[in-house]
Amino acid sequence: DPASIKHEVKVARIANEAFTIPAGSENTNVTATFEFPADGEILGITPVVRLRGKSVTAVAKFPDGKQMKLVEIPRWDNAYHFQYQLGAPVPAPKRTKVEVTAVYDNSQMNAANPDPSADVKAGLGGELLEGWLLYTSSTSGTATAAAGGAAAVAGEVAVASAAGCPNCAEKCHKTVSTD
Repeated sequence: DPASIKHEVKVARIANEAFTIPAGSENTNVTATFEFPADGEILGITPVVRLRGKSVTAVAKFPDGKQMKLVEIPRWDNAYHFQYQLGAPVPAPKRTKVEVTAVYDNSQMNAANPDPSADVKAGLGGELLEGWLLYTSSTSGTATAAAGGAAAVAGEVAVASAAGCPNCAEKCHKTVSTD
């Protein structure tokens, strides 16, 4: 029943399509950002990088200067293309930024790297940095009031573990504190 819908969930592609990872580089940082055009809520995120991805972090940066890690994958594996739903919606006032940062390893130490001697560009046949953000926005009249959601995120925001991941408990996913 359409009348019973309280929140329209939107999807935003957060991407950086203009980067190069130098040949032999063990740690190249690349960032992509989405800015909320109106008040809304963050529901989840799907980070995506490819073979040279080493780690991925998504952080909400609020207009008041506070920050909150949404997801942190310190040891990326190309099989980790999962949607990470937050334990509770995170209120995102207008001008909140969601920043996805990936660290790439284009060295010979990366066993998944097909050619550490080549510079790698973003795009087809190269590398990728995307974050698929699930959110609501008040521009569609669907976001809940920030005050109502604030109590739900005090303490910890649990990042949902991904089914089938062999390292979930100890190595690849972290629960992130909002304090």
